[in-house]
Amino acid sequence: ETPVIAHLDAHRAPGHAVSVRAMRTAVEKAKASGVGFVLVRNSTHWGRAAYYPALAAREGCIGLCLVNTESNMPYWGTREPRIGNNPLSIAAPRASGEPVVLDMAMSQAAFFKIVLHHREGKKIPPGWGVDEKGRPTDDPAAVLKSRRLIPAGQHKGAGLALMIDIMTGILSGGMFCAELLGEAKGGPHASGYGKVFLAIDIAAFLPLEGFQRRVDELVAYVKGGPLAEGFTEVSIPGERSWRERSLREKAGIPLDDRTLQELRALAETMGIDGFAVCQK
Repeated sequence: ETPVIAHLDAHRAPGHAVSVRAMRTAVEKAKASGVGFVLVRNSTHWGRAAYYPALAAREGCIGLCLVNTESNMPYWGTREPRIGNNPLSIAAPRASGEPVVLDMAMSQAAFFKIVLHHREGKKIPPGWGVDEKGRPTDDPAAVLKSRRLIPAGQHKGAGLALMIDIMTGILSGGMFCAELLGEAKGGPHASGYGKVFLAIDIAAFLPLEGFQRRVDELVAYVKGGPLAEGFTEVSIPGERSWRERSLREKAGIPLDDRTLQELRALAETMGIDGFAVCQK
């Protein structure tokens, strides 16, 4: 550890708690030195990536986080899954409203979107994945079996995924995608992920209030463009998620039957008597 960097071994501890600690450490270092950079190895799934850079944004920083995943995407030009769809999230504060937060995987669609379509019995849109023979498919079950998501932007998403694996899996001293895939066999998720957490103190470069005001000006300019055909609004990164969070805080979180059954089974294994669920 130095005044600017830290290197954590998570020892397979819960990914959410480790990630909060890592981002807060990055913010503390940024406030002292202008920049804070934290690497984590041997971590587990962290849930929603956007949560962590948003923590930094609320402290007057630009936040960035990266994570590698098990192989679930053919590298551009190959037929087999040889790289993970390695998510990236960046957040910046603004004067009005919640931070601007980009949260994206390097695949055309996040893996869990395929899972949701499968649970709901829906077909997936063209270009999300291919089957085990490399053929385009709209069947989510075929993509879940093949573990072959399509890279976002074709060679561009594949290249970004490769660089993220280098920064998270190798630089951290942990595992890269192929090694994580071996860890994932027999379970829904791998463990041993590598993660990057970066915080940049905005005030080290210019007044925070001025930065936030300029971000609002940029957002207003982007959203003020004439709508393209088929669009009803222009959304900036994170906008729909903040809106959904506000709705769910008031109306609750809907659960499908399968998720509810899984939660009840988990509660039983943890010795929890039960939990309240509001019926429709």
